[in-house]
Amino acid sequence: MPRPAQPSLRRTALISGLAAILGTLVAPGAAPAAAAAPSPAASAMSGDTVLLPTGDLVVLGPPVDGEPSVTVTPAAPSAAFAFQTLRHDGDVYVLPGDVAPLVPDVLDLELFNVTRRAAEAGAAAADSVPLIVRGPRPLAALAGDPDTVPLASIDASAVTLDADAAPTFVESLLDPPRGLAGEQRPKVWLDQRLTAAELDQNLRQIGAPEVWESGLDGSGVEVAVLDTGVDGAHPDLAGQLVAEADFTGGSPAEGPAPDENGHGTHVASVLAGTGAAADGARQGVAPGARLLSGRVLDGEGAGYASWVIAGMEWAAERGADIVNLSLGGRASGVDPVSAAVDALSAEYGTLFVVAAGNVGPTIGSIGTPGIAESALTVGAARADGGAYHGSSRGPTAGTYRAKPDVLAPGVSIVGARAGGGEGQDPYVAMTGTSQAAPHVAGAAALLWQRHPDWEWQQVKTALTTTADPYDAHQVWSHAEGGGLLDLPQATTETLVADRSALDFGYLRDGTALEGLSIPLTLTNAGTEPESLTLSDWQQAVVDTSDAPADLVRVSPAELTIAPGDSARVEVTLDVPAGRYGVHTGAVTVERAGGREPLVLPVNLYAEPPRRDVDVTVLDRRGEPFAGGSLLIGNMDTLWQPTGGSFAVLPLDENGRAHARMAPGPYSMMVTVETPARDGEPASYAIVGDPEVRVDEDVSVVIDARRAEPLAPAEVAGVRTRVTEAYLSFERRDEAGLGTVGAQLYAPSEDVTRGRVFLQPTARVTRGEAAAETRWRLATVGRPGAGQADLYDLALGGPTIPDPPVYGVSRAEARRLVRVDADYRALGGTASAEATEFRLARLGLGATDAAVAHPLPLPGRRVEMVNARPGLSWTQCVNGPDPDIAQFCATPTAAAPGGREAPVWFRTATVSATQLVHEEGQLAVGVGLSDGQHMGHLRDRQAAGYQPTRLFLDGEELTPLYDDVFPTPPGRGDYRLESSARPDQERLPIGRRIDTAWSFASEPGEAPDLLTVDYRPSDRYRAWLPPTVGLRIAATDRIGGELPTVSTRSVPRVWFSRDGGERWVRAVVLPGADGTSTAVAPLIPLPGDRLSIRVSAEAGDGRAIEQTILDAYPVTR
Repeated sequence: MPRPAQPSLRRTALISGLAAILGTLVAPGAAPAAAAAPSPAASAMSGDTVLLPTGDLVVLGPPVDGEPSVTVTPAAPSAAFAFQTLRHDGDVYVLPGDVAPLVPDVLDLELFNVTRRAAEAGAAAADSVPLIVRGPRPLAALAGDPDTVPLASIDASAVTLDADAAPTFVESLLDPPRGLAGEQRPKVWLDQRLTAAELDQNLRQIGAPEVWESGLDGSGVEVAVLDTGVDGAHPDLAGQLVAEADFTGGSPAEGPAPDENGHGTHVASVLAGTGAAADGARQGVAPGARLLSGRVLDGEGAGYASWVIAGMEWAAERGADIVNLSLGGRASGVDPVSAAVDALSAEYGTLFVVAAGNVGPTIGSIGTPGIAESALTVGAARADGGAYHGSSRGPTAGTYRAKPDVLAPGVSIVGARAGGGEGQDPYVAMTGTSQAAPHVAGAAALLWQRHPDWEWQQVKTALTTTADPYDAHQVWSHAEGGGLLDLPQATTETLVADRSALDFGYLRDGTALEGLSIPLTLTNAGTEPESLTLSDWQQAVVDTSDAPADLVRVSPAELTIAPGDSARVEVTLDVPAGRYGVHTGAVTVERAGGREPLVLPVNLYAEPPRRDVDVTVLDRRGEPFAGGSLLIGNMDTLWQPTGGSFAVLPLDENGRAHARMAPGPYSMMVTVETPARDGEPASYAIVGDPEVRVDEDVSVVIDARRAEPLAPAEVAGVRTRVTEAYLSFERRDEAGLGTVGAQLYAPSEDVTRGRVFLQPTARVTRGEAAAETRWRLATVGRPGAGQADLYDLALGGPTIPDPPVYGVSRAEARRLVRVDADYRALGGTASAEATEFRLARLGLGATDAAVAHPLPLPGRRVEMVNARPGLSWTQCVNGPDPDIAQFCATPTAAAPGGREAPVWFRTATVSATQLVHEEGQLAVGVGLSDGQHMGHLRDRQAAGYQPTRLFLDGEELTPLYDDVFPTPPGRGDYRLESSARPDQERLPIGRRIDTAWSFASEPGEAPDLLTVDYRPSDRYRAWLPPTVGLRIAATDRIGGELPTVSTRSVPRVWFSRDGGERWVRAVVLPGADGTSTAVAPLIPLPGDRLSIRVSAEAGDGRAIEQTILDAYPVTR
């Protein structure tokens, strides 16, 4: 049988595309705070750029309706480029059309989660894609990474895919080359970043001292701590380490693995610290255990999934009995890390103790690898034994597994401070599930010392079933598992269960919901008979009604077990008709004689009935859209994190797809490519039905022949030609929290030659719809009076019109916004080559696609844009050297008929673009500004940036990592210093730029820092002997209207003509427009370069001091 035809939208070359919108905003790195990060849409910053595995670039722009806008730059701008977008559960996905059929079977959908990748990788997301590849060796080799790391436990390899190799790698998946044919189908995951989780609490709460008095201390048990490393020189950990290895570099290496973060040291001390720095008062749970330290997280407290897997394999192969993982990442079903936990547990008998995560109390927020079935997953408890508010809850996302398994102390836990043996406080307190986990890992070591012949499953079951529920009569297992760890009972218990939970799991659509049973075997290992009474309790979690009383039945409910004997009971589940959703509860084994009961959590998810959805997609010839893909979304439930609210449906060789979907109204829009044939070029059509009711089984035919040709947009009275077109149809769900869309970037030739089609649509009745087009039109010939050199237009509405004709009438043309743009050559150079593009922020997802157009510098031109409610425009210029910097305007919504006169590159200097002050750390972004536009640096080396320095109350703070500094609680007075020595050949903005900002700040309230807006006269001809003058403004809003800052005094200004050897104080004359003019009695000569120093203060205590050496050339 011949292979199904694949769409021909292929990548053949990369271009220098977008680097950022709105300048450089340096995101803080992953901090030791959460095992599962919060929504990346909140963490990703405006300006973040993400490289897709296809080589396309996606830039996150200013937020619209609370979510980032998205701009896509295709890798091959000369060809049409179709893609689909999805906004779901706070994330934004961009899925190129040609690889969509490989999702999710071959390509992990998270590879295209652009907000998550930006939040996890920061600037690195623009240059490469970290992958875990399972499949034949030639496939991993095609990624072009010489430092491939094998991951034997999951039969995969970790590789880094860079931009140059991306097109070849994608082609190998679409059309397997020789060497891959006949191999098993590969799987490619995102090598996601996992982060440290955090901890502290009282050991008496879990009964540790009582167990120590019995002689148990963990001796003979080896526990691996896979974390940020361990400070073996700390007094509490001296002599505890028996092996170390570092997995954060290129190749794993045994040997010293220092802790540059402190998290791993804290975890290790809670687990097995001796308490030597406190005369034994603060020892760990199992001080007799021996530690293996695997550094799998870097100094930022973050690491790739592949690092963690490699560390897990090392620990298991070295014979570690227990592995503590106080780390985690976002989970969405089966992933490589959780798969490795299950595989290594089965192969080596290793018990993996994993932090649940710190993003509670959201249901379904357990992180990976805590979602693994084998993992002993630990939540954090308050001092009173209840679940800590921030501790992640179950069930597991996508699989609905019962988690966490148990709670342990996790609030204000005191543990060893890395470097604490060198004269500073040896201890520090932390809060979270990270330090709840080592309590349980230490407990497992004590239990294994008691029962050295036990398997890992027995240890896990004993710890969970003997835990203490917060409420003796009700167990909310999704928050606390079996309850709070109880070491005395766990280490002395003689009634043993053969399972740790009664987990019915995910009862999928079509599963019989009555008569399901799980056997439970109880063994009496004691010397006295056990008389038992089994009772059950349950509740509905999702809906607010009470669970039916007979949902769970236990038979027999009463029994007696003789010493050495076992007995079996059946736990049966009966879900009444219509009682779908998540249910939780527990079976309690009560015992005669006042002995402590055993508690086994009960969990199930009964999925509501689904409907058969059959879809057939035909191209413009009426032939199957073979090998294509369709993204559909339920407009009633798209906002929900789980429950099958959307699906990516690959189309077979007949253009067909089948799925079982929950009832509701679905959007089914897709871009269909009709391939070239017999001299007829390819064509493209956005077609489908934005509102398909799926109340019963449905069959849908999407036929591209129903689409109408798209006419080139026109401006009445002006002869224009299309240079670029972008088309989008998006649907937003009823809750206003999720969108799905079909988009197409079309080169001018495809539009002008009638190769692009749109299917007219009707208004939707659920949620919203937006059909948008964006055009760039160039005027043919010399523009007439009142006309522009080019037009950027965003035209559309809630439907695709019939026929799809867009344009600007004569009346509308009079309401266009005129932009008289002045593009200067930075530094007064004679000429330069730059590129530019303009983006529209309109529509439900504010999605756009663009390529950069050539722009000679210097130059002037008249541009026009349209104005509509909700529409904002932003323009970016890559230059003066496109490989170094990009400057972008602040998005603006102009009034109809308005006028603007932006000046680009009238000067440029260092500016602080953003502060992010969170609890415990302050991150700063330092970039460029030309006064009106923010500048993002692609090449920091060309700018000669020196490390940023931060001072608090006069004392310098040691950075955690680049541009991120630790900070104490509360408000403080800060001084931030930056120094740059730009490469004058590539970035002529001054030989040296030193800047210092003073400001007060506290967590959650970081201020906008001041910047200086320098305004030399046109073309830098500003220097007229016998005086030199310059207009300046102190502002905190680049591109904003002046004045934006209240000043108590006018800025102070000095000039120098000899490179800063001698300075002359200028007279500063305030102006009415918020600027000031500085004039000094200085006689510069042609060929000199003027240096400038400015000091300015705001009325609220913010201040800036800036010195620019050799800033401006002297011309006549």
